[in-house]
Amino acid sequence: MGWLLASKRFNVPQATLSHHYQHVPVSIGRYKPTFDPEMKKELANHIFDFEGRLFGLNIFAVRKLACGIGSDKTIIKLTFRERNPSISLRAPEPTSAAKALLLKTVTDEKIPAHIIYNMNESGLRTVQKPPKVFARKGKKKFDD
Repeated sequence: MGWLLASKRFNVPQATLSHHYQHVPVSIGRYKPTFDPEMKKELANHIFDFEGRLFGLNIFAVRKLACGIGSDKTIIKLTFRERNPSISLRAPEPTSAAKALLLKTVTDEKIPAHIIYNMNESGLRTVQKPPKVFARKGKKKFDD
């Protein structure tokens, strides 16, 4: 029995019978993955390396890093996080140099913490909101 007769008799498309007979893998969807699993692991290791040196990478820096590692320049935030469950996108605590200098004054003068605000003479906050960075999931201390 040929392909055409079998497809008509069993009401199955001829292409489906051909694919099953030849064991041709059919790709689902039109997009192919950019990185193979080894490249994804290498990218995650780079992120962990930078985080270990207290230099958090935001999504734009990770995209630039992905350009250096991979051939295609696209990395999507959500799918990257889904495929790497040990990485999360987190907001670091905003800090400034003035806060570090203030520490000595606070300990010498015994000023309570609820009185201290990180502002300049105009009353505006001096610390900008830091961008979210990739960090190891579960780690308590990380920096931007």
